[in-house]
Amino acid sequence: MIVKNAALENFHAALAIVNARYDGNIKFKQLEPTGRRIKFNLTVVSTSEGTGKNKVTLPGVSIKRGKRIAAACWHVHGDFFDALFDLVPDAEIFSAMTGIWEKKGDPWKDYEVGTGFEPLKASQACNCRRNYKTERILAAQAAQR
Repeated sequence: MIVKNAALENFHAALAIVNARYDGNIKFKQLEPTGRRIKFNLTVVSTSEGTGKNKVTLPGVSIKRGKRIAAACWHVHGDFFDALFDLVPDAEIFSAMTGIWEKKGDPWKDYEVGTGFEPLKASQACNCRRNYKTERILAAQAAQR
């Protein structure tokens, strides 16, 4: 993802806000300035903890085809965008998944991550509990189709 109109310290502040919600399990996989923009990727510190039958998936982990992957889920990204926009209201974020520049207001765009045989929306590819905000956003997007 690429962000313009924000500074590196804004990214670290937004990550701290997100980590308060996801038990410190989120980190940057990539965070590098490129000119006046900043490229970044979010990932997880660990996908699970425990062993055997006591193994549990940690917060913010994406799950595809029933397997944990070392990637931050859709909810983490949405919460990170909200936190960054709260800190820097004029920031803009470009995601290759949506293909558009997002501004403050509605960074919660859901998209297909599955296949034709196994359809799956990004919002469903994790164990995060849906909250009122998530449900409201998904309902609004479904109504636009």
